[in-house]
Amino acid sequence: MNIAFLCGCLEPGCDGVGDYTRRFAGELAHQGHRVVAVALNDHHASRSGPGSGLSGTVDFEVTGSVQSVNDSKLQTLRLHPSVPWDNRIQSARTFLQFHDPDVVSLQFVPYSFHHKGIPVRLARRLQSIGGHFHWHIMCHELWVGLGSSPPFRHQLLGAIQRNILASIISRLRPCRVDSHASPYIELLRKLTNHVGQVPLFSNIPVEPQHAPHDDSGPIRFCFFGSVHGGWGIEEAASLLHRITASYGRTPLICAIGSGGAGASKTWERFRTAGVPVEENGRCAEPRVSALLQSCDFGLSASSPDLIEKSGAAAAMFAHGLPVVVTRAPIWGDRFVDKVRQNCPLAIFGDAIDQPMKLTRRQPAEQSLPEVASRFAASLSTL
Repeated sequence: MNIAFLCGCLEPGCDGVGDYTRRFAGELAHQGHRVVAVALNDHHASRSGPGSGLSGTVDFEVTGSVQSVNDSKLQTLRLHPSVPWDNRIQSARTFLQFHDPDVVSLQFVPYSFHHKGIPVRLARRLQSIGGHFHWHIMCHELWVGLGSSPPFRHQLLGAIQRNILASIISRLRPCRVDSHASPYIELLRKLTNHVGQVPLFSNIPVEPQHAPHDDSGPIRFCFFGSVHGGWGIEEAASLLHRITASYGRTPLICAIGSGGAGASKTWERFRTAGVPVEENGRCAEPRVSALLQSCDFGLSASSPDLIEKSGAAAAMFAHGLPVVVTRAPIWGDRFVDKVRQNCPLAIFGDAIDQPMKLTRRQPAEQSLPEVASRFAASLSTL
């Protein structure tokens, strides 16, 4: 197939959806498909690059630029936000017309296309790129304000974002709209009948490790990614002590990544609660893979019913780690069975109180090749 991906940013290591798009595109290219990618709102692109001319002409070569991904060469077009939208759209249209894809796959997150998450003109702009294309939409996020009793401002913003997504679906008439999380699938069915679920793969390639695993020291819980508000730190620390006590060992958190603005206070609260934290900061992918494989469990601050869309959890699952989820589900027990079926290594709810053995740790393996193969096969039948 000839597939074009359209997202916000393609700078390696700076955008989760961009990294997802690059790895997905690279694997599809490795499997023999023709793949290109367009970033419509890339703050890391050159300000004087494609589409930057103010005359309305397209001042770039339609070949764009090339990135190396998964040992494959990915043809890309990256457009900076300082370029007027009309020029960006014209550049993207010319680029896609030149490559003539069978499917254009929009990788949708509202904040990818507007810094406040309100890209109100996005539907019309995408339609002007090419309403004649066969469109596919992958919804990595839907809108804010989901769950019970969100703040009024989140309800208002969520209603606006929902209308934006509904307008995109209405104007592009995609052959299918996909997402990762079971609750999102149910919500999308209220906007279109053509909905599918694609498992989230890990953005961190598995790097084989030959060092023996240390089973004599503390039980290591990996936390990967950003810390978000509302996480019950003391309750989580108590849970880690309870899990490790049955082994006669103590817990230790192996933190990977910057953790975000609230990380330092969060880790200090864990230390106060008797859980040491080993802070590793931002690491290159091989180092992240090695750290993941040095741990016994993963630790997630996500809601259990949204664990299917967590990139951090996907990386831990791919590295064979059972992932302890300490929060309560947003939607109660509504999606529990579905999530446990799709994420058998996720441990939450009453499963936490059942005896857990470190032998539950599984061999590391990559799901990306299978996910990409099934994705391409499903698009070819539409």
